Amino acid sequence: RLTFARERRSRPPTPATALDLDGRSLRVVQTTTRGGQPVVSRIAVAPLNLPADAERTDPAPLGAAMAKALEQLKLKPGPVVLGIPRAQVVLKTLMLPVIAEVSELASVVHLQVAKDLPFRLAEAVVDFRIHRQIDPPDPKPGTGGKPGAPAEAAPAAAKLEVLVAVARRDVVQFYQRAVELAGLKIVALGLLPSASLRCVEACRVTDPAHAFALVSLRHDEVSIDIVADQAAPFSRGTVVKAPLDTPATTAADAPPVKGAAPRSEPSAASGVMGAQAFVNAATIEIVRSLHSYSGLGVAAPVTKVLVAGATGHEAAVIAALSARTSVPVLLLDTSSLELASTLPP
Repeated sequence: RLTFARERRSRPPTPATALDLDGRSLRVVQTTTRGGQPVVSRIAVAPLNLPADAERTDPAPLGAAMAKALEQLKLKPGPVVLGIPRAQVVLKTLMLPVIAEVSELASVVHLQVAKDLPFRLAEAVVDFRIHRQIDPPDPKPGTGGKPGAPAEAAPAAAKLEVLVAVARRDVVQFYQRAVELAGLKIVALGLLPSASLRCVEACRVTDPAHAFALVSLRHDEVSIDIVADQAAPFSRGTVVKAPLDTPATTAADAPPVKGAAPRSEPSAASGVMGAQAFVNAATIEIVRSLHSYSGLGVAAPVTKVLVAGATGHEAAVIAALSARTSVPVLLLDTSSLELASTLPP
């Protein structure tokens, strides 16, 4: 998470609002506190009425559209967290020596990630967190000083597994400015795959002992995250623009909507593909990612693929994936999630 204000960990969680820009829709999740813990109190979605000729690099039209959408939902949020797409973030896992001082650890993280960034470190915003400390195995019993016995190797040192997220500074500033123009106070940018994985955890549909893949279909991106041993050793996002209306499985049979404009195929200039083309492209990217993960020589093979999204093409992608993979491919079941209004006081 890329944070804009220093967090006070000792304070109890306060009500917050999470925003997700999904194509031409604004998704909103609000939380409250129950028993000292944050719980979801409201989920809402509203259209983002962006002008067709709006500049993608100009935050003003996006900010105005967000303000309009929130007004339509009759919401006046306090502090907000905005989700940033996977394709706009560089993720790395570093194995570093155990360093107690956070400032010293931050310096080492910056030094290491700067080696592989596709842009200068001065143009980056870097955040990190320690996932776990990996202690070396216990040393084997000594040889007892027998003549000719090989000398014992020096004991291995403990390591920190550090998860690092990097975004271009201009990308961060764009979202920060758009939220401010919407009349809101932004406190952090959150990585969308991280939020999706938290949702999977809350749904309790996976076994922590087995690796699984989460596929998130969005109107402008497909992301694939593989989780093993409570970490994501593989994460990939690619731009695949879904059509804004007709699902691939129902395009021919869907009845016309009274008073609606006639449907038209997306133009090539828009970068948006047809329904079946989107399903094919998404399936290719997902299969390619699964093969890339297998090629890493990992010890935890994927045992399940979960598909999430609201594009209307999830069923078609599941069918296409099922025909090309040997593991179960399922739609993420969120029915076990409960809002605060359904929970006991």
